[in-house]
Amino acid sequence: MKNALIILTLILLASCQQKQIEHTFLTPEIVCDSIYTSLPGEMVVCDNYLAWADPFTINNYLHIVDLNTGKEIGQMGKKGQGPKEFTSPLLSCIVKDRCFRVEDANTSRRALFSIDSLLQGRDYYIELPKSEGFKGVELEEDMYFKDAPDSIPYYFELTVNGQTVYFGNYPIENERFHMGGNIAYDPLKGCLVYASWVFPYMAVYQKEGNTFKLLHERKKVPDYRVVDDELYLEERERAGVFSVIQLKDYIVTLERDYHTDNTNEMTVGRDFTKCPQTLFLYDYELNLKKIVNLRMPIVRITGTPKDNMVYAMVVNPEFTLVKCDLVNK
Repeated sequence: MKNALIILTLILLASCQQKQIEHTFLTPEIVCDSIYTSLPGEMVVCDNYLAWADPFTINNYLHIVDLNTGKEIGQMGKKGQGPKEFTSPLLSCIVKDRCFRVEDANTSRRALFSIDSLLQGRDYYIELPKSEGFKGVELEEDMYFKDAPDSIPYYFELTVNGQTVYFGNYPIENERFHMGGNIAYDPLKGCLVYASWVFPYMAVYQKEGNTFKLLHERKKVPDYRVVDDELYLEERERAGVFSVIQLKDYIVTLERDYHTDNTNEMTVGRDFTKCPQTLFLYDYELNLKKIVNLRMPIVRITGTPKDNMVYAMVVNPEFTLVKCDLVNK
């Protein structure tokens, strides 16, 4: 009898938790439907402008959209090895003085691309001092973040003003393997979110001095095996988080809702029509609060911690930039 009561209690608790997760459909507002690319790259918001990268074009790989009008106001960037050119340009998450920041993955070149100069028809390129080799993703000025070596008992490496420290838990306890994933960083709050794209795992860290402290974890340990110092997941047909951003009230992830969408991830490849259609909304303690279905495949998402607006590149049926306020809908 006692065991039966315990089981019933657990069932009721699980049911209550499930009811707290709101499931809703949302029709986003179209910002720009003139997106011509074979693959939309990273997106970053700066003030009332959004930049999206076209990784496979030679010239003008950065497109700038006015979010108030939905019009593309111009294009930036040239590929090459000449002056003011990049061989492998990367759009940084750092925005400053109405400028987007671009770095080269294969050289030490860095620059700011000025929105105001573009609007005025002037040279938008502002050269920055060259970096001294790859130090990691620059979260703030002279603060570099990357994976720690597998031999280190911490998951991440942080270099601040030339000083290196290590922090963070491995997603699978006692297994020193890096899973691969995405990060979202808010420099104003010093909040860093890591989400694995391999299996469901998320962690929230808070900046303390020149390092980060773990605040919250959300994980489900997968079935796996280790063979010849390689880790293999048993359930490869499912994935974790495709993308993560920080908004004002939520941590928002692009995830597949496997309760309603049983797509086998091993069959997706470059078929963008099979991308997930759902946004998961977590509070900053990583409690899942809401699942929002846009009813169209989502390729990229971005936003800022200033509000609860998410911008998404979707397939509709061509690539289309849309937006939706996740609170004031």
